[in-house]
Amino acid sequence: MIKSHSWYNGQIKPSEDITISPNDLGLLRGYGLFDYFRTYNGKPFQWDWYWQRFKGSADLLNIPFDMKQEEVSEILAELYKLSSAEEVAYRFLLTGGDAPDSSTMTKPNFLIRSEKLSEMPSESFEKGISIISHEYSRDMPTLKSTDYKRVMSLQPAIKAAGAVDVLYHTGGLLSEMSRSNIFLVKDNQIKTPATGVLRGITRRTVMELAKSDFEVSETDLFLKDIFEADEVFTTSTNKKVLPVTKIDNVSIGNGAAGAASKEMLARFDEFIVNW
Repeated sequence: MIKSHSWYNGQIKPSEDITISPNDLGLLRGYGLFDYFRTYNGKPFQWDWYWQRFKGSADLLNIPFDMKQEEVSEILAELYKLSSAEEVAYRFLLTGGDAPDSSTMTKPNFLIRSEKLSEMPSESFEKGISIISHEYSRDMPTLKSTDYKRVMSLQPAIKAAGAVDVLYHTGGLLSEMSRSNIFLVKDNQIKTPATGVLRGITRRTVMELAKSDFEVSETDLFLKDIFEADEVFTTSTNKKVLPVTKIDNVSIGNGAAGAASKEMLARFDEFIVNW
């Protein structure tokens, strides 16, 4: 059982003892960003890439953030030690900070929390998952903002469809799932949407791992392309490489996890063994 601790503005405490001010702009105005990643073999996965993205996101939101990577690395190591777990997840949360007038940023608040890993059931990798489609475009999609109201409001529809997630599109142009990236496989080509997406770290890793044997590209993809694809898979920290076998209750390909999806999962699993 993981012992979750959090570093918050310079202090480490058990996570349940952390107090967030009711004047925090993340709470009052939704002005904040987060990131989420995990360890493999006790080491933060693709830490340099995550750090670069997080710093870039803070700049994009105009939230001052001057901590150094080496400083944060030490905090991660301490939180890992306190967790007493073999593997953990980390969550960053950076907000505009406390604003007594509810709108003026003074000093940002920054939280780093260790968490129990949330992993997909093994049968999902064997059988694939079902998703629904929904017309929606995330604001500022290149960063992980704290605004998840759309997918939260869609939970009843997702559940009613017997699905586990939603795929966003705009006029049929695909972007991403609510918490992961999407890939389409056709013949020996692996394609993923080029615009309106978060540059996922698992996405980037999988693209690199696929280049030796597949033609990999970022391009415009449409909802109709899914139904013409041989297979579809999604990537994220928790999903790794997860087959998508049904969308809007229509089977994709032959309705089973495809060979390319299985191959990329195997390559990813091999890659993390020696991380």
